[in-house]
Amino acid sequence: MLNTALDSGLLRKAMQFNGMFSTLSALVCLLFTQGVATFMGFGSEGVEQVAGQGVALLIFAAFLFATSSGFTKNKRTLLLVCGSAAVLLDVVWVVGSANVLVTGVISLSTPGKWGIAATSVFVLDFAIFQSLGLRRLLRSFSRNSTRLNSADFQDEK
Repeated sequence: MLNTALDSGLLRKAMQFNGMFSTLSALVCLLFTQGVATFMGFGSEGVEQVAGQGVALLIFAAFLFATSSGFTKNKRTLLLVCGSAAVLLDVVWVVGSANVLVTGVISLSTPGKWGIAATSVFVLDFAIFQSLGLRRLLRSFSRNSTRLNSADFQDEK
């Protein structure tokens, strides 16, 4: 049996901090929708988009907390699959934000552009630390077994 508790610490902590940041961002979006929309340069037309972003962030945060806390039967599957999904979603966020900033596809105020850039730096940091945690976990697999097999994805007893 693998010692996933020791080898998964970085991944779990990075996902938990990502979840806290996402929750805080979601609450700001949901509690101050008009202010955030104005700050971003959307005006009153952007209130629904800001609220939708807040809801999406809350769902993402719930996913991060649930998976990093181990609320599933199989922790190895949880860490490998869900950790990889979290990294992928963070990278998509960063690439999408860069696209918005570079192409100007969405009209933003100057403070809104800075806000997106700053948020993207945090999200990129989460992706990096989660990737390092995944790498550490995968190395533990290679140290403790020659390869992953179907038994690694079965419920632990």
